[in-house]
Amino acid sequence: MPDSKPLAIGQNGMPVIIFGAASVGQAIFHACREAGITVDAFCDNNANLARERRFDLEIIPARDLKRRFPEADIIISCADIADVVRQLEEMGYSRWHPCTELLRNFDIYPYSYLKPHDFVAHTVAAALLCQDSYTTPDKLFLRCVDLMITEKCSMKCKDCANLMQYYENPVNDDTAEMLRSIDRFCSVVDEVNEMRVLGGEAFMNKDAHIIIKRLIDVPKVKKVVVYSNATIVPNKEQMAAMRSSKVLFFITDYGSLSRNRDRLIKELESNQITYISSPASNWTDCGQIYEHHRTEEEQKHIFGTCCVKNIFTIAGNLLFHCPFSANAYRLHAVPDFKGDYVDFSRSDISVKHELVQFVRHKEYIDSCDFCNGRTHGNPEIVPGIQTLVTLKYEKYAH
Repeated sequence: MPDSKPLAIGQNGMPVIIFGAASVGQAIFHACREAGITVDAFCDNNANLARERRFDLEIIPARDLKRRFPEADIIISCADIADVVRQLEEMGYSRWHPCTELLRNFDIYPYSYLKPHDFVAHTVAAALLCQDSYTTPDKLFLRCVDLMITEKCSMKCKDCANLMQYYENPVNDDTAEMLRSIDRFCSVVDEVNEMRVLGGEAFMNKDAHIIIKRLIDVPKVKKVVVYSNATIVPNKEQMAAMRSSKVLFFITDYGSLSRNRDRLIKELESNQITYISSPASNWTDCGQIYEHHRTEEEQKHIFGTCCVKNIFTIAGNLLFHCPFSANAYRLHAVPDFKGDYVDFSRSDISVKHELVQFVRHKEYIDSCDFCNGRTHGNPEIVPGIQTLVTLKYEKYAH
């Protein structure tokens, strides 16, 4: 690993580039200024950001970086550092640096960001944990795991990336089995930075708070992020069960469709539960299901450039690489690709090894061929457009 000490960055006139222009990248910029390091530009895989600037610095699309800066010190802000390291080395860069030394004891709060400070603190903590785990390959650490507790949703967005628009008779997951699933999974992994509780709309499942409470009580789970579209306000009992410094509510604001947003925020504040409310945004056309008949190399490209391939998803006792794969499997919208998931309900000692191989060494999953792809920089579409009917798709026997 390159020398990651801040003073080694930018020496001998070497340009300094921050890879990733989101919240962690912005924190790195401020930390660099404190350390006396001059940043020359930002770089990002999302080419749509090229028309923006950060702190009066340009954001260079990753595809153009080598032409603009043949050599550079590159500070990686991304939590999924392994993907970026691989990308940079393929581009011919060797002077890359994790953000850990710069941000380990850095106070983010005196500075300004595009997102609320609590959100920035959350993403910085995640980046530190993930980049630290990169240096301990024997540890089974997952940055983010979606825990799907219901197929039901109080909305029906026709372009939902989690495929809720295809469920004809959606059901809640069985609570007792869900609790057993959490226990089994956490007995195998070493640490999970955040478990994201969702559906659908999580609170369509009236036992959501029971499941959230179990996650709060598991030491291996560092953060519990609850996703809501602000249509349902949990009752007093449910709110009380979720009071914890580990809990973060992420409210996606769909305007008038999020009819209980103000009430939900009032209750969260009353119960001192941290929340972030953000307008629905960054939707792309990835909610369709059909076979593309791609080659193996095309499959590897789709998977390699996917921005959610490391949003692992638990559905029942199965771990999937992404929400699309998990929901397509549940819907029988793809064949039963045995290599696309790991069954962690088994008690034999091979499960952890299988999970490590699945998490770290997959080049693609077969379900990728049924997905449009989900890459930073894809054209954005209008979020939250409702459909009155359940969408149709081809079903496969499992």
